Amino acid sequence: MKTKLIAHRGDTRDHPQNTLSAFKAAFENGADAIELDVHLTNDGELVVHHDYYLGNPDNGEGKIYEKDLAYVKGLKIGDAEKIPKLEEVFELIGDRLQYEIELKGFTEEFLVKVIALVRKHNVSSVIEFTSPNAYNLTRIKALEPSFKTGTLVAVLPGWMDKKLGQTLAINNALLGNIDVLHCPIELIDSEFVKNAHTHGLLIHAADCDIKDSILTALNAKVDQLSTNELGLALALYGR
Repeated sequence: MKTKLIAHRGDTRDHPQNTLSAFKAAFENGADAIELDVHLTNDGELVVHHDYYLGNPDNGEGKIYEKDLAYVKGLKIGDAEKIPKLEEVFELIGDRLQYEIELKGFTEEFLVKVIALVRKHNVSSVIEFTSPNAYNLTRIKALEPSFKTGTLVAVLPGWMDKKLGQTLAINNALLGNIDVLHCPIELIDSEFVKNAHTHGLLIHAADCDIKDSILTALNAKVDQLSTNELGLALALYGR
């Protein structure tokens, strides 16, 4: 089984995060997928940016959902980059890469617009949706049952042992009709991956940015991993 290598916010070694140049570099340098974050502006446009607040890596200020598209597109990232619309990413990449799209919006209008744009560009088969808001995932799955969703599993609290954390993660995903478990590397081992597979779940290793975490994920045969160090992950995987 091939582990999918996901460039977190694009290939950011030489390009600002969540920009068209970072996504293009990820494609050119051999990533299997790109991770990006999507918000809704106050005039109903879908834009790609990590934080709810503007100002990093752009020169804006305030919350994205309170700004209109004209303001957002007028901001600068470095000398030449702009905050992209989600449609611009689809137009650039199409279905040549897979996507992990983190849903940062929080309204029915937001989800309906995401679904419409995905349908327009015919890319639903190459997208996995994640979100810090579990209700985004349950609602988008209700609207589009065929969509793949992934839940973000938190780092274990000090009182919880690894086995209990693994058991809760798998069963919570089954209750929520989730397809992929995004787990901290501390939760992952080969038995956990095998157990998840018996339940029809995929395992994603999050934040694999150093040699040890990348190798731990690969040795456990996770289905996918996300990294801010695409070049290192590709080299360790022998690609």
